[in-house]
Amino acid sequence: MKEKYIYVKNQKIQVLRSLYLEFDRLRSQQKYSDNKYRCHTVHVDTIVNDTDIEETAIRNVLKQQMISILKQLDDKDIRLIHELFFNWKSERQLASEWGIPRMTLHNRKKQVLEQIRKMMGF
Repeated sequence: MKEKYIYVKNQKIQVLRSLYLEFDRLRSQQKYSDNKYRCHTVHVDTIVNDTDIEETAIRNVLKQQMISILKQLDDKDIRLIHELFFNWKSERQLASEWGIPRMTLHNRKKQVLEQIRKMMGF
């Protein structure tokens, strides 16, 4: 029968076959656990990437929904939203440019935003 050895602290030690088999079994379990952990780590990374993909998909759906809703608004309402939220104009500045009271513009903005919320289902 072939002699069996294990290494302990860099020293080669001869052992019984039964001890060697048990040692080998434990070493295999450790390798399996290490691989399982590595696979789990990759799996977690994949989940993170899937979450990013999911968030991107949700943002794209919301963008499409918003575009669809904006197409349903009056031109004046679209212009109001565009000036306030994309051109960063204040209500006071826009009211002055349009020649209407600021509160009238403010109330109109609230109505338009509420209309958008309802269309989006919020």
